[in-house]
Amino acid sequence: MNNPEKSLATAASCEETELRATASAATLVSRMETMFRKHNRALVRFLGARLGSNAGHAEDIAQECFFRLARYNKRPEITPAELHSLLYQIARNILIDFYRHGKVIRAADHVDIEDQEVASPEPTQERIVSGQEDIRRLEEILLTLPPRCQQVFVLSRFEEMKYEQIATHCGISVSMVEKHIARAMKIIRSKMRV
Repeated sequence: MNNPEKSLATAASCEETELRATASAATLVSRMETMFRKHNRALVRFLGARLGSNAGHAEDIAQECFFRLARYNKRPEITPAELHSLLYQIARNILIDFYRHGKVIRAADHVDIEDQEVASPEPTQERIVSGQEDIRRLEEILLTLPPRCQQVFVLSRFEEMKYEQIATHCGISVSMVEKHIARAMKIIRSKMRV
């Protein structure tokens, strides 16, 4: 049969172990919070001074340092002074990785100019022919526009007249000029797609 006294002793022992574990976890969290409050600003300055033009990364790297330090914080035998030294060793290692990674990126981005083809500022024969076809197609479309719409569009786009000038020239309102331009553009867009 079960011994009630033994069960009570076991339950008390389990409770005591849980309390010690909770207290130990709270102590470890408190130790990390203290480390962060005490050393974060100095660590960010330390990193910023070594990062130079990349100083904007200092806070992110500091956060990574504390994250990595938290792994060692689980070992209560490590003193706060040892954690402090370890924090800066972690920071130096992350800086080495940061610069190593940066050099790899820069080396990968390097391209020898002699190996590159340089595009000529002159259009290719294909581009010239394509442009000529586009102009011919636009001329055909313009001829299909209603006469007043065609006149207003040509005055605006080719003669570079302002809407007020076109309105006066054609004896219509500025609003009517805007409508003719909108109609012409709609027709041209739809027929150029085909």
